[in-house]
Amino acid sequence: MATAADIMAKLDELVSKVDNLTARVEALAKARPAGASAAPRATKPITRDDIGGPRDWEAKFNPRDWKGDSLKGLRFSECPADGLDEYARSLDYFASKAKDGPEKAAKDADAAALVRAWAEFRRANPMTVGDAPADEDDSSIPF
Repeated sequence: MATAADIMAKLDELVSKVDNLTARVEALAKARPAGASAAPRATKPITRDDIGGPRDWEAKFNPRDWKGDSLKGLRFSECPADGLDEYARSLDYFASKAKDGPEKAAKDADAAALVRAWAEFRRANPMTVGDAPADEDDSSIPF
């Protein structure tokens, strides 16, 4: 069983590590100007024409923090707005990492902007492609 002196020594070691991490985070925060984002900005503005048609892409993955139904395989027009927000945050994260170079980072930033536009569209128009009215009576259909 550990003695009180051993416990205090470990506690002091942990406090020292926390202090070092705090100093590093503060230094990183000072290095970035206020309001600056780590993720690259979209290289082109998203217009009304981008919503729908060929820009109605399929979600390729489920965002890590998304707790709702699976988005993978759904078109953006079929996804809930909150899920699209999480999807855009994931793309921002990928853009900020830029492991595959600036072209991939710019592509991810553009995709994140498109997904955010879809999220806004879904909030403004909850009944779009893929949704069926809840009160629709189909009992008269013969098959």
